[in-house]
Amino acid sequence: MSPTRRIVSCNITNAQETTVAQTTNPDQKVADSILRCREVEHATGLSRTTIWRERRAGRFPQPVQITATLRGWRASDVIAWLERRPSVDQSGAS
Repeated sequence: MSPTRRIVSCNITNAQETTVAQTTNPDQKVADSILRCREVEHATGLSRTTIWRERRAGRFPQPVQITATLRGWRASDVIAWLERRPSVDQSGAS
């Protein structure tokens, strides 16, 4: 059984919990949840403007096209981005 990570996402009407499975085999595809902008804002603590700015600079994952007018982010891409952020120790230095 592979380990799982949980992120709590929030949308306008209610909170939902999304579980994303991680596998050790990179060739194995895992079902992935799609997060909308508000959910990404909540999960990362970033504003919509900062997400846009970071995407343009190539420092944040690009969204995927859901329909002709809707976009969202793969939860695994957002989790991977969060895990690459440097930790801050108790003294405040990174």
